[in-house]
Amino acid sequence: MLGPAKTRNGYSLIELMVVVAIVGVLISLAVPNFLNWNRKYQLKSDVANLAGTMAFARMTAINQNIQVLVTVSQAAPPAVVNVTFTNPAAVPPLDIVFPAITMNTGVSLTNAAGGAVGSPQTMRFNTMGMAVDTGHINNICTPGACPSTQVLNFKNLGTDNYRVVIKPTGKIVWCYTSNCDR
Repeated sequence: MLGPAKTRNGYSLIELMVVVAIVGVLISLAVPNFLNWNRKYQLKSDVANLAGTMAFARMTAINQNIQVLVTVSQAAPPAVVNVTFTNPAAVPPLDIVFPAITMNTGVSLTNAAGGAVGSPQTMRFNTMGMAVDTGHINNICTPGACPSTQVLNFKNLGTDNYRVVIKPTGKIVWCYTSNCDR
């Protein structure tokens, strides 16, 4: 007479190896997509933060009856982009209006085509909140020289580009570069 059939408890080594291989393939597909999404998110977040802070700087210029000079600088990619907000007419000169903003690593200041631009880029809000020509040679303005619309373009390590547009009235808009009206 034969005894009762043996029941198996647990998984075999081959079954575990197959599961580990499947998980490994899924992770290898997911990690690059996650990193790309994270770069896009950081760029979008930094540009939105900059546009919001610039709008606040404009309101501060109006409310406190001061000028606010915004300076966007980057030594050279891949160095970080720094943005300072100062009062150029203050005593001592360049009194800090807001703490400086440092953008995430991988965000670069560019021209509309994604190429390098001169640094720093400067813009000023007068006591009425209007954009004033700073006369800085590195500024990117359209359709020619400032004080027309001034543009700050940013890109990440990928192909994503965002733009902050400062109108002569002082209005600030940020958008994805391909959908952006200068």
